Amino acid sequence: MDAEGFLTAETPYRYRMSRRINLFLAKKLKVARVPAIRASKAFNVLMSPMAQLRRKRAAESLPAASGAKFALSQEQGYRLIGPTEIPDVLPAIKQAEAIYNAAVDAGKKAGQGKDKNYLFPMARGADLAQYTDIMRLAVNRDVLDAVSKYLGAVPIVSQISVLVSPPNESQIGSQLYHLDFADEKQVKFFTYVHDVGPESGPFTFVPVAESETLVKKFGYDRGRLSLEEVTGVVGESGQVQVMGPAGSGFLVDTSRCLHYGSNRNKTTRVALLIQYTPHTVPEQLPTVWPTEKLKKQLGLDEIQTMALSLD
Repeated sequence: MDAEGFLTAETPYRYRMSRRINLFLAKKLKVARVPAIRASKAFNVLMSPMAQLRRKRAAESLPAASGAKFALSQEQGYRLIGPTEIPDVLPAIKQAEAIYNAAVDAGKKAGQGKDKNYLFPMARGADLAQYTDIMRLAVNRDVLDAVSKYLGAVPIVSQISVLVSPPNESQIGSQLYHLDFADEKQVKFFTYVHDVGPESGPFTFVPVAESETLVKKFGYDRGRLSLEEVTGVVGESGQVQVMGPAGSGFLVDTSRCLHYGSNRNKTTRVALLIQYTPHTVPEQLPTVWPTEKLKKQLGLDEIQTMALSLD
């Protein structure tokens, strides 16, 4: 499902318009990635200046030690997380596994993705609001505070998905190195629902500093880089391949770290994905969460409520 698939009557006008501006600049006028993002983002910022200011001030007021456990450096843009580091992970991946199993039992087979038969969601968006353990993980304060400091403002939880990558022999699309374009910076939190080894198509990325080198060398703006092109510049040691037991996770800025996954995996990989973007994300239509309901159910504080709100 593409971003337009999340358009609802509740989607604020500024997101719809900033996305249209971004796509017009990028696809019609062929404006480069970063200038197109900045121009369309400016519209979103102008439409909600006080909300943006409030989120920046909230991030600046966080105690120095908050979020330190999972801090992402600007030079690397990622943080690996062990399966026992966040208590909220185990209940969340149990719910994600139940979602996957129910979908399989109902007859949703691998290969039914709309655009990507090698990677597709079993569940996505506001439908996941009913799964309180997953939502609790999405607003975990250690993670939220780390993301807030990295982005410089309290983010929004733009999307949550249970992603499935069935066995495949392809090496196309997002199975090759690329950057994501929701914004100039964003953070995706992946947690493996089952054990992931080399046969499972593990998520693989290049840290920010080395990715910037690759972007300059190849004049990368959009599109894909082959695994051979990347390895030829940064070598095997310059690439991080994330494997581990169920519950293993990682935070990564997929707008700044070149990455790929689901590449010719021999076994099915299931992952829970939580995406954090700036409040004024220009390209993506964010999920409209039932914020007040979740606030009562989960006992959310101000920062957590902000992360689930588009105000």
